[in-house]
Amino acid sequence: MGQTSTPKARMARWMVIFLHLFLLTIISSSSYAQTKTFATTATVISNTVVDKDNATRDDETYASVRSNGGTLGIGKLTGELRLTFDQDVPANRTTFIRIGYDTGVLNSLLGGNLGSSLAGLVGSLVLGNHYFTVGARSADGTNVISGSSNGSFSNTNIKLVRDVQGNYYLAVAPNFAYRSVFIRDVTNAFLLGGPNEIRVFNAFHVSGTGNSDPPIATDFEGTGATLDLLGLTGAGVTDIQNAIDGNPASFSKAS
Repeated sequence: MGQTSTPKARMARWMVIFLHLFLLTIISSSSYAQTKTFATTATVISNTVVDKDNATRDDETYASVRSNGGTLGIGKLTGELRLTFDQDVPANRTTFIRIGYDTGVLNSLLGGNLGSSLAGLVGSLVLGNHYFTVGARSADGTNVISGSSNGSFSNTNIKLVRDVQGNYYLAVAPNFAYRSVFIRDVTNAFLLGGPNEIRVFNAFHVSGTGNSDPPIATDFEGTGATLDLLGLTGAGVTDIQNAIDGNPASFSKAS
């Protein structure tokens, strides 16, 4: 004699299924929950910096960190902006500093072609005499890491990355805990002309249950997270952000 399922039994089974799905959703959400923590205090370390507080906001405004080589070194100005977090950032956690700079130079850095051909393409004068330095400092002001664009960012814990929208970030991951990051814009006396600048939009790190960096950027292999500034050893890359844009019809090219 077969058993007949009663309405009450069917409802109980559906409740069990619903509860399982609900718990799976909660567990999945918590597993991938990540929070952006932005630097909240902007401090001008040396002139000139314009609209410094813009660099503490999560929007399209920015601070301009400017420099000028002066005339034969007379009147030379170097700008430096420090962005400080409310609490120490743990060692090896990456802070992403969104920047705006000469796109020709940044694209060349992404391609890793800092050789004689690159000097001919974007000009050795630009690369050597207008450059920026980035780094991080502990709460007492001690430098825990630094690197310069004209020094090839030889420190492997400093990288340049680009997201799917084409925005550029400096990714800084010191081996020690730190409280702040800084950007310095430098123009040597040999570079004539008006003031130069680097634009700083904001700085943030990502915390959560996951250990990986946020998927905002791609590397040469399209595996996410970071692209070593000089890790391609002469290869050229175009449309690198297409590797993570979620569109199977788009792609990066390497040569």
